[in-house]
Amino acid sequence: AVEIDASDPRALREPVTSLGPEVVFNLASAGVNPADREPLAMLDGNVRFLASLLGAMDSHKPRRFIHTGSCSEYAFAKMGHRIAEDDPVAPASMYGAAKLCASLYGAVLAAERGIPFLNLRLFGVFGIGEASHRVVPYLISKLRENQPVDLTPGEQVRDWLYVDDIVDALLEAATCPHLPESGVFNVCSGRPTRVREISE
Repeated sequence: AVEIDASDPRALREPVTSLGPEVVFNLASAGVNPADREPLAMLDGNVRFLASLLGAMDSHKPRRFIHTGSCSEYAFAKMGHRIAEDDPVAPASMYGAAKLCASLYGAVLAAERGIPFLNLRLFGVFGIGEASHRVVPYLISKLRENQPVDLTPGEQVRDWLYVDDIVDALLEAATCPHLPESGVFNVCSGRPTRVREISE
């Protein structure tokens, strides 16, 4: 692992040049935690960082650049509708807007520089390492302590995907010869599940 100051675009050049990566994964997502949603920090951590990372590849272009987008980039869908890649993008949150800005800006910047740019829009990721404020860790902690949970009736429908499945999708995107070099792909289970079902 190489640690750098992500706020300094020049700091990215040396590791990219020396490592010469064949595949680059951008997993940066500033603002996932609602407590960390200062507007400029979200732009810095999503758009500016991505622009700096792509800019660091002038001397070495990877075979594939895989950016992790978010289902938050899409407009709200009607109940029962499964979101497809060509559905409208109209984020309802600052986080979704920052992720969409990064996706759009990154795709255009990568195209200008001749870098293949694959955008994997992740849906409801859960699992090991998840922040304590999120639903599944919250439920687990309350149940372990034999405490009641403070939730809505839980009728919200989400697409939940375990973190190991996300890793599999990222590796498949990096190695699959039949996948286009650029474009947007949803990474999800395809199974709508109510929050109540997860809780139960």
